[in-house]
Amino acid sequence: MRALVIRFADVEGPGILADLLTENGYSLSYHDAYKNIDLLPNAHLQYSLFLFMGGPQSVHDPDLFKFFNPYRNLIQNAFSIGKKIIGICLGAQLIADSLGSKVKKGEKGQELGWGKVELLGNHPFFEGLDSRDITVFHFHGDTFDLPEGSDHLAQSDLYPSQMFAIDGRAIGIQFHIEITEMILKNWKSRFPELGPVLSESKSEELKEMQKFGYKILNNIIQYQNNANK
Repeated sequence: MRALVIRFADVEGPGILADLLTENGYSLSYHDAYKNIDLLPNAHLQYSLFLFMGGPQSVHDPDLFKFFNPYRNLIQNAFSIGKKIIGICLGAQLIADSLGSKVKKGEKGQELGWGKVELLGNHPFFEGLDSRDITVFHFHGDTFDLPEGSDHLAQSDLYPSQMFAIDGRAIGIQFHIEITEMILKNWKSRFPELGPVLSESKSEELKEMQKFGYKILNNIIQYQNNANK
C-alpha cells in the first residue's frame, strides 16, 4: 500500500505516524506543498492513504484560496472513491473545509501548548486507553465546524471541534499526538511564540502523549485498513 504525506511547512512531519504507517504495510511518499510543487495528475488514484500535516497557513485566507484548491480537489476526489484520509491540525481544517464545513479564526484566541482534551464516546479509535481525558499539544489559532455526518470524537474547554471521523475513512485531528522531541525543537527555533510554552522541560508529558498517541493512531490505521478489506 502507498501513502502520500502532504507537508505545508518544512518543520512539519508525520512524527510517530511514519513508523506506524510503515509497520502497517505502507510505503511513504512526500509532497511538499510549501515548495509550490504541483500534485501528480490523478493523485487520488495513485495512493491508498493521504496524510495532510499542519502548517502556519489559514484555510480561510482568501489570498491562499488558489494555493489550497488542488488539495481540496484531492480530498474531495479521494473521499468520493473511498480512499483513506487523515488530517492533523491544518490538515484537519482542510478536510473539514473540503467537505463543506466552515473554517474560521478562533474567537477565543490561540490554543497553544500542552492542554487537555476529552475523548468522546467509545469509538474503536480509543480502544486500549485507560482514560478519556488526555494531555496533548495544541498549536492553532483557527477552528472549524464539524463536517455534516461526522462523528464528534474529542473536545477541549476552549474549542469543541478537536477530532472527527466520517465513516472511519476521513479523520480530522486538530491537536498534535504525533510529534516527537525533534519536531518540538524545530518548532521552538522556527516559531518564537512557542518559546515560553517550551521553556520548561516537558519530557514526561511528551513520553506519556507518545504512548497513547501511538495507540490512537495505530487504532485509526488498523480500523481504516480493516474497513477496506
